[in-house]
Amino acid sequence: MDKQSSAEAVHKGQNTRRRPPRFFYMILILLPFLFFFFCEVFLRLVGYGCLDQQWIEVVPGKLMLNPEIARRYFYSNTTFPLPAQDLFFKEKPSGSFRIFILGENSASGFPYLPSASFSCYLEKRLKKEYPASKIEVVNLSLMAVNSFALRDLLPGVLRQKPDLIIIYSGHNEYYGALGAASTLAAGRNRWLINLRLYLERFKTVQLISEAVRVCFRIFRTERKFKAVSEKITSDQQIPYNSSLFRAGIIQFEENLKDMLHMARSAGVPVILGTLVCNLKDQPPFLSSKEVVVGLPKAIDVFKEAVSSLKADSITLADSLFRYARDLDLLRFRAPGQMNYVIKSLAQGFNCTLVSFDSAFDSLSPGGITGNDLMADHLHPNIYGYMMMGELIFKKMKEKGILPALKTEIAELKEKEHN
Repeated sequence: MDKQSSAEAVHKGQNTRRRPPRFFYMILILLPFLFFFFCEVFLRLVGYGCLDQQWIEVVPGKLMLNPEIARRYFYSNTTFPLPAQDLFFKEKPSGSFRIFILGENSASGFPYLPSASFSCYLEKRLKKEYPASKIEVVNLSLMAVNSFALRDLLPGVLRQKPDLIIIYSGHNEYYGALGAASTLAAGRNRWLINLRLYLERFKTVQLISEAVRVCFRIFRTERKFKAVSEKITSDQQIPYNSSLFRAGIIQFEENLKDMLHMARSAGVPVILGTLVCNLKDQPPFLSSKEVVVGLPKAIDVFKEAVSSLKADSITLADSLFRYARDLDLLRFRAPGQMNYVIKSLAQGFNCTLVSFDSAFDSLSPGGITGNDLMADHLHPNIYGYMMMGELIFKKMKEKGILPALKTEIAELKEKEHN
Protein backbone atom coordinates (compact mmCIF):
# COMPACT_ATOMS: atom_id res chain seq x y z
CA MET A 1 0.00 0.00 0.00
CA ASP A 2 2.84 2.34 0.94
CA LYS A 3 4.67 1.44 -2.26
CA GLN A 4 1.58 2.17 -4.33
CA SER A 5 1.05 5.54 -2.63
CA SER A 6 4.72 6.33 -3.09
CA ALA A 7 4.56 5.47 -6.82
CA GLU A 8 1.44 7.62 -7.27
CA ALA A 9 3.14 10.50 -5.50
CA VAL A 10 6.20 10.18 -7.72
CA HIS A 11 4.00 10.02 -10.85
CA LYS A 12 2.00 13.02 -9.66
CA GLY A 13 5.21 14.91 -9.01
CA GLN A 14 6.48 14.14 -12.49
CA ASN A 15 3.23 15.41 -14.02
CA THR A 16 3.47 18.55 -11.93
CA ARG A 17 7.04 19.17 -13.05
CA ARG A 18 6.14 18.65 -16.72
CA ARG A 19 3.41 21.29 -16.69
CA PRO A 20 4.95 24.68 -17.58
CA PRO A 21 3.75 27.86 -15.88
CA ARG A 22 1.06 29.98 -17.51
CA PHE A 23 3.38 32.84 -18.37
CA PHE A 24 5.34 30.37 -20.52
CA TYR A 25 2.41 30.18 -22.95
CA MET A 26 2.12 33.95 -22.92
CA ILE A 27 5.79 34.22 -23.88
CA LEU A 28 5.26 31.71 -26.70
CA ILE A 29 2.38 33.79 -28.03
CA LEU A 30 4.25 37.09 -27.71
CA LEU A 31 7.56 35.81 -29.11
CA PRO A 32 6.66 36.13 -32.84
CA PHE A 33 5.26 39.62 -32.25
CA LEU A 34 8.37 40.66 -30.33
CA PHE A 35 10.57 39.25 -33.09
CA PHE A 36 8.76 41.23 -35.79
CA PHE A 37 8.70 44.33 -33.58
CA PHE A 38 12.47 44.34 -33.05
CA CYS A 39 13.04 43.40 -36.69
CA GLU A 40 10.86 46.35 -37.76
CA VAL A 41 12.72 48.73 -35.42
CA PHE A 42 16.10 47.52 -36.69
CA LEU A 43 15.14 47.85 -40.36
CA ARG A 44 13.88 51.38 -39.79
CA LEU A 45 17.05 52.34 -37.92
CA VAL A 46 19.27 51.15 -40.79
CA GLY A 47 17.02 52.84 -43.37
CA TYR A 48 15.98 49.68 -45.21
CA GLY A 49 13.36 49.78 -47.93
CA CYS A 50 11.47 52.63 -49.51
CA LEU A 51 10.03 55.64 -47.74
CA ASP A 52 6.71 54.47 -46.36
CA GLN A 53 5.25 57.83 -45.30
CA GLN A 54 2.65 59.29 -47.64
CA TRP A 55 3.91 62.88 -47.45
CA ILE A 56 7.40 64.35 -47.42
CA GLU A 57 8.48 67.86 -46.43
CA VAL A 58 10.46 69.12 -49.43
CA VAL A 59 10.74 72.72 -48.23
CA PRO A 60 10.18 73.99 -44.68
CA GLY A 61 6.47 74.04 -43.93
CA LYS A 62 5.34 72.47 -47.22
CA LEU A 63 4.45 68.88 -48.12
CA MET A 64 4.08 66.87 -51.30
CA LEU A 65 3.13 63.29 -52.13
CA ASN A 66 6.06 60.93 -51.57
CA PRO A 67 7.63 60.29 -55.03
CA GLU A 68 8.20 56.64 -54.03
CA ILE A 69 4.59 56.03 -52.96
CA ALA A 70 3.82 54.09 -56.16
CA ARG A 71 6.27 51.35 -55.14
CA ARG A 72 3.42 49.95 -53.06
CA TYR A 73 1.41 49.20 -56.18
CA PHE A 74 4.13 47.91 -58.52
CA TYR A 75 6.33 44.85 -57.97
CA SER A 76 9.29 46.41 -59.75
CA ASN A 77 11.72 48.30 -57.53
CA THR A 78 13.03 50.38 -60.41
CA THR A 79 10.05 51.22 -62.61
CA PHE A 80 7.10 53.07 -61.13
CA PRO A 81 5.20 56.28 -61.97
CA LEU A 82 5.98 59.60 -60.29
CA PRO A 83 3.30 61.99 -59.04
CA ALA A 84 3.03 65.67 -59.88
CA GLN A 85 5.09 67.82 -57.53
CA ASP A 86 2.15 69.77 -56.12
CA LEU A 87 3.01 71.38 -52.78
CA PHE A 88 0.68 72.36 -49.97
CA PHE A 89 1.14 73.79 -46.48
CA LYS A 90 2.00 71.34 -43.72
CA GLU A 91 -0.21 73.32 -41.36
CA LYS A 92 -3.38 74.31 -43.16
CA PRO A 93 -3.63 78.12 -43.16
CA SER A 94 -6.68 79.61 -41.51
CA GLY A 95 -9.37 80.40 -44.05
CA SER A 96 -7.71 78.47 -46.88
CA PHE A 97 -9.59 76.27 -49.37
CA ARG A 98 -7.90 72.93 -50.10
CA ILE A 99 -8.80 70.53 -52.93
CA PHE A 100 -7.28 67.11 -53.62
CA ILE A 101 -7.55 65.37 -57.02
CA LEU A 102 -7.49 61.55 -57.05
CA GLY A 103 -7.18 59.73 -60.34
CA GLU A 104 -5.06 58.03 -62.97
CA ASN A 105 -3.56 58.95 -66.35
CA SER A 106 -6.35 61.24 -67.52
CA ALA A 107 -6.52 63.11 -64.21
CA SER A 108 -2.78 63.80 -64.47
CA GLY A 109 -3.11 65.48 -67.88
CA PHE A 110 -1.58 62.67 -69.98
CA PRO A 111 -0.28 62.74 -72.74
CA TYR A 112 0.67 66.35 -71.99
CA LEU A 113 2.61 67.92 -69.15
CA PRO A 114 0.82 68.22 -65.78
CA SER A 115 0.24 71.91 -66.53
CA ALA A 116 -2.37 70.83 -69.11
CA SER A 117 -4.45 68.88 -66.57
CA PHE A 118 -7.94 69.95 -65.58
CA SER A 119 -6.67 70.50 -62.02
CA CYS A 120 -4.30 73.27 -63.21
CA TYR A 121 -7.10 74.94 -65.15
CA LEU A 122 -9.39 74.67 -62.11
CA GLU A 123 -6.76 76.20 -59.83
CA LYS A 124 -6.23 79.17 -62.16
CA ARG A 125 -10.00 79.63 -62.50
CA LEU A 126 -10.54 79.62 -58.75
CA LYS A 127 -7.67 82.00 -58.03
CA LYS A 128 -8.92 84.40 -60.69
CA GLU A 129 -12.48 84.29 -59.34
CA TYR A 130 -11.47 84.45 -55.67
CA PRO A 131 -8.18 86.36 -55.51
CA ALA A 132 -8.51 87.12 -51.80
CA SER A 133 -8.75 83.44 -50.85
CA LYS A 134 -5.88 81.06 -50.18
CA ILE A 135 -6.53 78.19 -52.59
CA GLU A 136 -4.61 74.90 -52.82
CA VAL A 137 -5.33 72.40 -55.60
CA VAL A 138 -3.22 69.28 -55.11
CA ASN A 139 -3.19 66.67 -57.88
CA LEU A 140 -2.29 63.20 -56.52
CA SER A 141 -2.96 61.29 -59.74
CA LEU A 142 -0.62 58.44 -60.69
CA MET A 143 -0.09 56.75 -64.04
CA ALA A 144 -1.20 53.13 -64.49
CA VAL A 145 -2.92 52.75 -61.11
CA ASN A 146 -6.59 52.14 -60.36
CA SER A 147 -9.13 52.33 -57.54
CA PHE A 148 -6.97 50.17 -55.23
CA ALA A 149 -4.29 52.86 -55.11
CA LEU A 150 -6.84 55.65 -54.66
CA ARG A 151 -8.51 53.80 -51.80
CA ASP A 152 -5.10 53.27 -50.21
CA LEU A 153 -4.20 56.98 -50.44
CA LEU A 154 -7.52 58.38 -49.22
CA PRO A 155 -7.08 58.00 -45.41
CA GLY A 156 -3.87 60.05 -45.59
CA VAL A 157 -5.63 62.63 -47.75
CA LEU A 158 -8.46 63.01 -45.25
CA ARG A 159 -5.94 63.70 -42.47
CA GLN A 160 -4.82 66.78 -44.42
CA LYS A 161 -8.23 68.42 -43.87
CA PRO A 162 -9.40 68.88 -47.47
CA ASP A 163 -12.42 71.05 -48.26
CA LEU A 164 -13.15 69.02 -51.37
CA ILE A 165 -12.02 65.78 -53.05
CA ILE A 166 -12.42 65.26 -56.80
CA ILE A 167 -12.27 61.69 -58.14
CA TYR A 168 -11.87 60.85 -61.83
CA SER A 169 -11.10 57.15 -62.17
CA GLY A 170 -12.20 53.90 -63.81
CA HIS A 171 -10.25 53.28 -67.02
CA ASN A 172 -7.45 51.23 -65.40
CA GLU A 173 -9.47 48.63 -63.48
CA TYR A 174 -8.33 45.79 -65.74
CA TYR A 175 -4.72 46.49 -66.73
CA GLY A 176 -3.67 48.94 -64.03
CA ALA A 177 -1.48 47.85 -61.12
CA LEU A 178 -3.30 45.18 -59.05
CA GLY A 179 -6.17 45.25 -61.54
CA ALA A 180 -8.62 42.50 -62.39
CA ALA A 181 -6.36 41.14 -65.16
CA SER A 182 -3.45 40.58 -62.76
CA THR A 183 -1.80 37.16 -63.07
CA LEU A 184 -1.21 36.95 -59.31
CA ALA A 185 -3.50 34.74 -57.27
CA ALA A 186 -4.36 37.66 -55.00
CA GLY A 187 -4.81 39.91 -58.01
CA ARG A 188 -8.53 39.19 -58.14
CA ASN A 189 -9.24 39.12 -54.42
CA ARG A 190 -10.10 42.62 -53.23
CA TRP A 191 -9.73 41.83 -49.53
CA LEU A 192 -6.24 40.34 -49.98
CA ILE A 193 -5.07 43.23 -52.15
CA ASN A 194 -6.18 45.85 -49.65
CA LEU A 195 -4.58 43.86 -46.81
CA ARG A 196 -1.32 43.62 -48.75
CA LEU A 197 -1.30 47.37 -49.40
CA TYR A 198 -1.74 48.01 -45.69
CA LEU A 199 1.04 45.58 -44.70
CA GLU A 200 3.46 47.03 -47.28
CA ARG A 201 3.89 49.99 -44.94
CA PHE A 202 5.98 47.76 -42.64
CA LYS A 203 9.68 47.30 -43.39
CA THR A 204 9.55 43.65 -42.31
CA VAL A 205 6.91 42.94 -44.94
CA GLN A 206 8.98 44.79 -47.54
CA LEU A 207 11.96 42.57 -46.65
CA ILE A 208 9.90 39.38 -46.96
CA SER A 209 8.41 40.55 -50.28
CA GLU A 210 11.87 41.31 -51.65
CA ALA A 211 13.15 37.89 -50.50
CA VAL A 212 10.26 36.18 -52.30
CA ARG A 213 10.99 38.15 -55.49
CA VAL A 214 14.69 37.24 -55.35
CA CYS A 215 13.90 33.55 -54.83
CA PHE A 216 11.47 33.61 -57.71
CA ARG A 217 14.07 35.14 -60.02
CA ILE A 218 16.68 32.55 -58.98
CA PHE A 219 14.61 29.39 -59.11
CA ARG A 220 12.09 29.98 -61.87
CA THR A 221 12.70 27.95 -65.01
CA GLU A 222 12.25 28.94 -68.62
CA ARG A 223 9.18 26.74 -68.76
CA LYS A 224 7.57 28.45 -65.79
CA PHE A 225 8.38 31.86 -67.23
CA LYS A 226 6.77 30.88 -70.50
CA ALA A 227 3.65 29.71 -68.70
CA VAL A 228 3.35 33.02 -66.89
CA SER A 229 3.81 34.93 -70.16
CA GLU A 230 1.09 32.89 -71.81
CA LYS A 231 -1.21 33.55 -68.90
CA ILE A 232 -0.61 37.28 -69.14
CA THR A 233 -1.47 37.21 -72.84
CA SER A 234 -4.68 35.29 -72.31
CA ASP A 235 -5.79 37.56 -69.48
CA GLN A 236 -5.33 40.66 -71.62
CA GLN A 237 -8.24 39.52 -73.75
CA ILE A 238 -11.38 40.10 -71.70
CA PRO A 239 -14.64 39.12 -73.42
CA TYR A 240 -17.75 41.16 -72.78
CA ASN A 241 -19.71 40.05 -69.69
CA SER A 242 -17.12 37.39 -68.81
CA SER A 243 -16.21 36.68 -65.18
CA LEU A 244 -13.08 38.83 -65.52
CA PHE A 245 -15.11 41.61 -67.13
CA ARG A 246 -17.51 41.61 -64.18
CA ALA A 247 -14.64 41.37 -61.67
CA GLY A 248 -13.25 44.71 -62.86
CA ILE A 249 -16.61 46.41 -62.42
CA ILE A 250 -17.17 44.89 -58.98
CA GLN A 251 -13.73 45.85 -57.64
CA PHE A 252 -14.22 49.42 -58.89
CA GLU A 253 -17.65 49.68 -57.32
CA GLU A 254 -16.56 48.26 -53.95
CA ASN A 255 -13.37 50.36 -53.74
CA LEU A 256 -15.22 53.53 -54.71
CA LYS A 257 -17.93 52.70 -52.20
CA ASP A 258 -15.28 52.37 -49.46
CA MET A 259 -13.83 55.74 -50.44
CA LEU A 260 -17.19 57.48 -50.31
CA HIS A 261 -17.88 55.95 -46.90
CA MET A 262 -14.55 57.31 -45.61
CA ALA A 263 -15.17 60.77 -47.04
CA ARG A 264 -18.69 60.93 -45.65
CA SER A 265 -17.47 59.87 -42.19
CA ALA A 266 -14.88 62.68 -42.34
CA GLY A 267 -17.48 65.19 -43.51
CA VAL A 268 -15.60 65.97 -46.74
CA PRO A 269 -17.62 66.63 -49.94
CA VAL A 270 -16.72 64.61 -53.03
CA ILE A 271 -17.15 65.36 -56.71
CA LEU A 272 -17.32 62.33 -59.02
CA GLY A 273 -16.80 62.63 -62.76
CA THR A 274 -18.14 60.25 -65.37
CA LEU A 275 -15.58 58.78 -67.76
CA VAL A 276 -14.99 59.94 -71.31
CA CYS A 277 -13.38 58.08 -74.19
CA ASN A 278 -13.07 58.27 -77.95
CA LEU A 279 -16.15 56.55 -79.36
CA LYS A 280 -16.45 57.80 -82.94
CA ASP A 281 -12.83 57.78 -84.13
CA GLN A 282 -11.35 54.83 -82.23
CA PRO A 283 -11.95 51.37 -83.72
CA PRO A 284 -11.82 48.40 -81.32
CA PHE A 285 -8.24 47.42 -80.47
CA LEU A 286 -8.97 43.70 -80.64
CA SER A 287 -11.97 41.92 -82.04
CA SER A 288 -12.77 38.23 -81.67
CA LYS A 289 -11.73 36.12 -84.65
CA GLU A 290 -14.89 34.06 -84.43
CA VAL A 291 -18.43 35.08 -83.57
CA VAL A 292 -19.04 34.26 -79.91
CA VAL A 293 -22.44 32.81 -79.10
CA GLY A 294 -24.82 35.72 -78.59
CA LEU A 295 -22.16 38.38 -79.28
CA PRO A 296 -21.18 40.00 -82.59
CA LYS A 297 -17.62 40.96 -83.49
CA ALA A 298 -16.58 44.35 -82.13
CA ILE A 299 -15.17 45.52 -85.46
CA ASP A 300 -18.38 44.59 -87.29
CA VAL A 301 -20.44 46.64 -84.83
CA PHE A 302 -18.05 49.58 -85.23
CA LYS A 303 -18.35 49.46 -89.04
CA GLU A 304 -22.13 49.40 -88.73
CA ALA A 305 -21.92 52.44 -86.42
CA VAL A 306 -19.85 54.34 -89.01
CA SER A 307 -22.40 53.49 -91.72
CA SER A 308 -25.27 54.64 -89.49
CA LEU A 309 -23.47 57.92 -88.80
CA LYS A 310 -22.99 58.55 -92.52
CA ALA A 311 -26.71 57.89 -92.99
CA ASP A 312 -27.47 60.50 -90.29
CA SER A 313 -28.92 57.86 -87.97
CA ILE A 314 -27.26 59.56 -84.99
CA THR A 315 -29.10 57.77 -82.20
CA LEU A 316 -28.43 54.33 -83.68
CA ALA A 317 -24.80 55.22 -84.43
CA ASP A 318 -24.24 56.41 -80.87
CA SER A 319 -25.55 53.17 -79.34
CA LEU A 320 -23.50 51.08 -81.80
CA PHE A 321 -20.27 52.99 -81.08
CA ARG A 322 -20.81 52.36 -77.36
CA TYR A 323 -21.55 48.70 -77.96
CA ALA A 324 -18.39 48.34 -80.08
CA ARG A 325 -16.35 49.84 -77.23
CA ASP A 326 -17.87 47.39 -74.76
CA LEU A 327 -17.15 44.44 -77.08
CA ASP A 328 -13.48 45.43 -77.49
CA LEU A 329 -11.39 42.55 -76.08
CA LEU A 330 -8.64 44.95 -74.94
CA ARG A 331 -10.08 46.92 -72.02
CA PHE A 332 -8.09 50.14 -72.34
CA ARG A 333 -11.40 52.04 -72.42
CA ALA A 334 -13.70 51.49 -69.47
CA PRO A 335 -16.99 49.80 -70.42
CA GLY A 336 -20.24 51.71 -70.08
CA GLN A 337 -21.03 49.91 -66.83
CA MET A 338 -18.33 51.95 -65.07
CA ASN A 339 -20.27 55.16 -65.64
CA TYR A 340 -23.41 53.45 -64.39
CA VAL A 341 -21.54 52.61 -61.16
CA ILE A 342 -20.29 56.20 -60.81
CA LYS A 343 -23.77 57.67 -61.30
CA SER A 344 -25.40 55.17 -58.93
CA LEU A 345 -22.89 55.76 -56.13
CA ALA A 346 -23.05 59.53 -56.60
CA GLN A 347 -26.79 59.34 -56.08
CA GLY A 348 -26.57 56.84 -53.22
CA PHE A 349 -24.01 58.90 -51.28
CA ASN A 350 -25.49 62.26 -52.28
CA CYS A 351 -22.24 63.27 -54.00
CA THR A 352 -21.89 65.94 -56.63
CA LEU A 353 -21.73 64.43 -60.12
CA VAL A 354 -20.10 66.04 -63.15
CA SER A 355 -21.32 64.33 -66.33
CA PHE A 356 -18.22 64.71 -68.47
CA ASP A 357 -19.47 62.12 -70.96
CA SER A 358 -22.71 63.98 -71.72
CA ALA A 359 -20.88 67.31 -71.96
CA PHE A 360 -18.28 65.91 -74.37
CA ASP A 361 -21.03 64.42 -76.53
CA SER A 362 -22.96 67.70 -76.63
CA LEU A 363 -19.88 69.62 -77.80
CA SER A 364 -18.86 67.03 -80.42
CA PRO A 365 -20.02 67.01 -84.06
CA GLY A 366 -23.02 64.72 -84.37
CA GLY A 367 -23.23 64.44 -80.58
CA ILE A 368 -20.68 61.59 -80.39
CA THR A 369 -17.27 62.07 -78.76
CA GLY A 370 -14.32 61.77 -81.13
CA ASN A 371 -11.02 63.36 -82.11
CA ASP A 372 -12.37 66.88 -81.67
CA LEU A 373 -12.00 66.55 -77.89
CA MET A 374 -9.79 63.47 -77.52
CA ALA A 375 -6.03 63.13 -78.02
CA ASP A 376 -6.25 59.34 -78.36
CA HIS A 377 -8.51 56.48 -77.28
CA LEU A 378 -9.30 57.81 -73.78
CA HIS A 379 -7.24 60.90 -72.96
CA PRO A 380 -8.78 64.31 -73.71
CA ASN A 381 -6.85 66.86 -75.73
CA ILE A 382 -5.90 70.25 -74.26
CA TYR A 383 -9.28 71.75 -75.08
CA GLY A 384 -10.97 68.71 -73.54
CA TYR A 385 -9.01 69.11 -70.30
CA MET A 386 -9.87 72.83 -70.18
CA MET A 387 -13.52 71.96 -70.61
CA MET A 388 -13.34 69.41 -67.77
CA GLY A 389 -11.86 72.06 -65.46
CA GLU A 390 -14.58 74.53 -66.42
CA LEU A 391 -17.32 71.95 -65.86
CA ILE A 392 -15.97 71.20 -62.39
CA PHE A 393 -15.79 74.91 -61.57
CA LYS A 394 -19.39 75.48 -62.68
CA LYS A 395 -20.60 72.50 -60.67
CA MET A 396 -18.74 73.75 -57.58
CA LYS A 397 -20.40 77.12 -58.01
CA GLU A 398 -23.80 75.51 -58.49
CA LYS A 399 -23.43 73.44 -55.31
CA GLY A 400 -21.81 76.22 -53.29
CA ILE A 401 -18.57 74.29 -52.72
CA LEU A 402 -16.44 77.41 -53.06
CA PRO A 403 -14.38 79.77 -50.90
CA ALA A 404 -16.99 82.52 -51.37
CA LEU A 405 -17.27 83.28 -47.64
CA LYS A 406 -13.52 83.85 -47.38
CA THR A 407 -13.71 86.42 -50.21
CA GLU A 408 -16.57 88.29 -48.57
CA ILE A 409 -14.65 88.50 -45.29
CA ALA A 410 -11.58 89.80 -47.13
CA GLU A 411 -13.67 92.47 -48.88
CA LEU A 412 -15.21 93.59 -45.58
CA LYS A 413 -11.76 93.90 -44.04
CA GLU A 414 -10.61 96.00 -47.01
CA LYS A 415 -13.61 98.32 -46.63
CA GLU A 416 -12.95 98.70 -42.89
CA HIS A 417 -9.28 99.41 -43.58
CA ASN A 418 -10.15 102.06 -46.17
